[in-house]
Amino acid sequence: MNKVLFIFLLVITAVMTARNLQASKRYRKDKEYTNAYASLLKDEEQARDKINEFIDSSKDEENRNKGLILKIYDDMEKGLTVYEDLECLNFGAIFFNNGRFIKQRYQFNSDCFLWLTLTMAKGRSQSKFDVVDKLYEKVSILPLENFCEYQLVKSAYGIFREKNDGSIDFLRKLLSGEYSDYQYDKRMIGLTKNFAAVLLAYAGEKLDEYDDDQLKGFVSKLVGHKLMSDLDLLDRYPLEEEISEE
Repeated sequence: MNKVLFIFLLVITAVMTARNLQASKRYRKDKEYTNAYASLLKDEEQARDKINEFIDSSKDEENRNKGLILKIYDDMEKGLTVYEDLECLNFGAIFFNNGRFIKQRYQFNSDCFLWLTLTMAKGRSQSKFDVVDKLYEKVSILPLENFCEYQLVKSAYGIFREKNDGSIDFLRKLLSGEYSDYQYDKRMIGLTKNFAAVLLAYAGEKLDEYDDDQLKGFVSKLVGHKLMSDLDLLDRYPLEEEISEE
């Protein structure tokens, strides 16, 4: 009996050790990713090096493609060509493994949809609609219709390409809290709503007082300022305080 118990405890210990090592590796890669995109948002000179280092050191498709989105955005900011990286980008590899959806990956990587929206907005600001189309093609093939963040990207594309496809309706429902039929990352829902409000403002839609006030604060955030700058909203929402990293 003691021998059986010993073997059982040994197996449990081995499993827990493996899980802890896996968690430690993810934490380390997540920290590298966070440092890379924070540097990009702050327009630091070393941003490109951090992004490339993150991509080169990533041994899995999930992280390589996360880094590739940042690289495409940075290339567009610098006026460099992005077509080779666009062809290589596999957005599905961030959330799927061998065709199987990994929900945990979605929870870790939902911010990639916001980065995709930022990159599409950058393409719109530069009138590179072929890039916008290609980015959307990479995500539209995925069976993720039940997720808010996916619908945000879909709505952004509909607005940028002036399609009458219900994009405005979804964004309005999102802002009014009518999204119980969708899954979403609870940590990101506030930021997702801010993006929705920005898209509506860009589309010329009238916002209620609360959402309008939210954008007056969002423009002072690094990510908000970049998005609203690319969508030509800084005249409507001028910067009234220093830009913060939050």
